[in-house]
Amino acid sequence: MPSHFQALHLNGYPPAYWPQYPPYYVAPQGGFDKDSEMAKPDKFTGWDPSKLHPFIISCIMAFDSRPHKFVTNHQQVLYAASYLSGIAMIWWQPTLVTYPKLLIWGNWGEFVDQLNIYFRQPNWAQASKHALCVLKMYDHQHVNKYMIEFSKHMTHTGWNDVVLCGEFYWVLAECIKDQLLSLDRPQMFQKLKADTLKCDTHYWEHQGKKATPSGRNRQSASTSAPAK
Repeated sequence: MPSHFQALHLNGYPPAYWPQYPPYYVAPQGGFDKDSEMAKPDKFTGWDPSKLHPFIISCIMAFDSRPHKFVTNHQQVLYAASYLSGIAMIWWQPTLVTYPKLLIWGNWGEFVDQLNIYFRQPNWAQASKHALCVLKMYDHQHVNKYMIEFSKHMTHTGWNDVVLCGEFYWVLAECIKDQLLSLDRPQMFQKLKADTLKCDTHYWEHQGKKATPSGRNRQSASTSAPAK
């Protein structure tokens, strides 16, 4: 891999769950008998770097939903390129008339790498760390919303499990922290997330019971009420 790509990986980019696709992504065989519109990507203009990652993921979902149409890297690149517009299409246009065809035409990984070079979020790792520093879970929130926001940014930071656990725990709602104190402190981030979800479920079940009077209480309240 060229040195400028190595620098991207050292900074925690691309996210850890991308390498299984580029540079050797192969669409699975089989799949649906009919075309699916579920994973149709939005146009990528190149003006908003935050939309690059969702665009690539949408393309990959399209490959998975219609594997019989995307058997080769060439078919995958052509499909993704058809959803480029704006400055992203201006970037792509020279490859349409270049002969012989460039490597990028038949290499999905090269296509993704070039998109990252020209259109990715600058200083993404730093921006993600800042986003996590200002992220906070409030007492009225369910933890799943906080967890989704945290996961959205954590993949770009390059942090290990120890740091992720500390950052994740630090801004949890106090009602969740209190329950976690009674459990063994997890060393793995995935275990901490699982424990946190259990604590959150327990907390809101308890809140629901407090808000809803029992059948006995309702009955006693009705018998003690004065008749009109």
